[in-house]
Amino acid sequence: MNVSSLSRMLSGDRGRRPTLETIMAVADVFDLPATYFAEVREALVIDAIREDPRLRDELFGKLRLPSRRRHPSR
Repeated sequence: MNVSSLSRMLSGDRGRRPTLETIMAVADVFDLPATYFAEVREALVIDAIREDPRLRDELFGKLRLPSRRRHPSR
């Protein structure tokens, strides 16, 4: 990773999301656990959900989805 890429990432350049590989490299440079970064935690959760459909259903059951609006009778 070069300095300009790191600078753009740290300044919040939304045009590009860092890859997990980049995040892991940053974690290594700063001696942080990779799970310090939300992107890594998110990827781990997504992998776990894909591997265990029961987990997917359990998490879905805990979501607070907006209630559907009823359409007036026609």
